[in-house]
Amino acid sequence: MTVLPPPTCPTCQAELALQADHGFDAWVCPAGHGLAFTLSEAYERLRDDEIRTIWRLANTSPRADGVRTSTRGCPMCSATMVAVLCDGITLDVCTTDEVLWFDAGEIEQLPADVPDPVLSTEEQAALDTVTEQFGDALTAGWTAEEQPTLTGRLTARFSRSSTASAAS
Repeated sequence: MTVLPPPTCPTCQAELALQADHGFDAWVCPAGHGLAFTLSEAYERLRDDEIRTIWRLANTSPRADGVRTSTRGCPMCSATMVAVLCDGITLDVCTTDEVLWFDAGEIEQLPADVPDPVLSTEEQAALDTVTEQFGDALTAGWTAEEQPTLTGRLTARFSRSSTASAAS
């Protein structure tokens, strides 16, 4: 079994501490330089449209629209991240590990996520129909995605990635 090194701060290289805050897990620099979290965790804190914009920009080639190579290494793998301009804030993104790095105070500058809207009766009925048609496999996948721990969510994500890779 391969043991991965702990994530480190891209500014000071100190080991990051994993912290949970009301369902939002992030790795935090003990010296206060910033925090990192995965793209899947971003859905707990950021608006969906911001996440899509950040990810789209991070996966495009360097251009004049705010995407360029970062000067920082990824907290997880040390590979050079991509710098993305979002709402006037330059974020560092690792497209390999799907990690976002926020310098101290940057995350507070972005609007907080709004709660998902309550499904209408018609939407809930449609969801129930799909659930009935696809059964246990679909609901098991949802349950795995809703694991209360970061490890559970990452395990579910890696399982889906391995299954998709094997099918290719």
